[in-house]
Amino acid sequence: MSRISEHKPPPKLWLAVRLPLLPLHALGFLGDEAEPCVIIETQKVICVNDHAYAEGARVGMDMTTATLMSGAECLLREVKCEVQTLKELSQRLYEFTPYIETYYPTQIAQGAVLLEIASSLRLFNGLAGLYRHQIQENAKNH
Repeated sequence: MSRISEHKPPPKLWLAVRLPLLPLHALGFLGDEAEPCVIIETQKVICVNDHAYAEGARVGMDMTTATLMSGAECLLREVKCEVQTLKELSQRLYEFTPYIETYYPTQIAQGAVLLEIASSLRLFNGLAGLYRHQIQENAKNH
């Protein structure tokens, strides 16, 4: 009696990507602007760029304190822009995997994506190759 070999799918490997600067990115800032900038919601700082952080602004500060300490420009949080930015990112990531979970900002001001990357790692010869390809693609698109 012959045994039929069972075909087992390869194990799944998940990559979680947190996006702590999503509120800045959604408004077109990359976090490395020359001027200090903070995102606020209900008069509290929820996100700071590098320059504002270097000048003393911190998440959780009230808007007035952050402005006095860092001279930062205060921008209102735009949740709709954050959601749209995450949707666009998820669409671009379908190039690498059909298994994507998007975590939209709710209680905290950051989003995340969870990607199944086992096949992509084989295709791009590891995480470094996948990362390089993604960086190159982003450079072309921006």
